[in-house]
Amino acid sequence: MLRSEQARSAPPAGRDGPVIEARGLVMRYGDREVLHGIDLTVQRGMVLGLLGPNGAGKTTTVEILEGYRRRSAGDVRVLGMDPGRRGAGAARAHRHRAPGDRAHRT
Repeated sequence: MLRSEQARSAPPAGRDGPVIEARGLVMRYGDREVLHGIDLTVQRGMVLGLLGPNGAGKTTTVEILEGYRRRSAGDVRVLGMDPGRRGAGAARAHRHRAPGDRAHRT
């Protein structure tokens, strides 16, 4: 993960830029805030694991990055696009799941 100073100088998304970038990612369910301002940068070729106990927000984070769930606040870019925008959802129609993957419910 890049620190804030490094993230500002990182190249724009695309061939050499980050493939995933989240800044100040927040998710609330009613009065309960389950994601508290996550900052995340994943460069092409990196491997990322999200670890934590049940209820830590791992699945919520991935679903926001996939465009399955709308975030409460923050900025997200996956391959240079905001997965929460309507037009970015077109890629969802072409997504393939491995056998045995659970269907996401929103």
